Amino acid sequence: QWKNTYIYAFVSIAGAWAGGNKILQSQISGQLPSSLTPVVQQVCDFPSNLVLQLRSTLRSTESMSWLLPKPSVWGNTILVTTPKRSYTANDYQALFQDMGFPQGFKMYTGISVINAGFTAPNVPVYCFYGTDVQTAESFVYDQGFPDSQPTRI
Repeated sequence: QWKNTYIYAFVSIAGAWAGGNKILQSQISGQLPSSLTPVVQQVCDFPSNLVLQLRSTLRSTESMSWLLPKPSVWGNTILVTTPKRSYTANDYQALFQDMGFPQGFKMYTGISVINAGFTAPNVPVYCFYGTDVQTAESFVYDQGFPDSQPTRI
């Protein structure tokens, strides 16, 4: 009743309801948000290993797990390729194990139940998103996986 009285519509601005593969780079090899990189470069010498130093902090943020590509949407789309194998959204347990961060899979399974069973809000839904923005589809790592940055495809 409250919703019917007070909520007309739901507006999502660049929502990542199905997850986004960009978060994989942060989880695997670490990555500063593009908006933060210029600030960090001005404040410090930006050592080349800073991203790896920050990776553990990025990995400890459970919301990162919530943003991983959802298997129900991404299915068998290859998201990450290493010299050893390729990974889809259905391969997170193996991916986290191979990148030396098995706790990440525990975090993912713990937080993914929050998304399970989401139902439609039964109000009009409007989604706004950008266009003409280059977006990585998958990541290819060389022999340095997971401690090197990927080549975006």
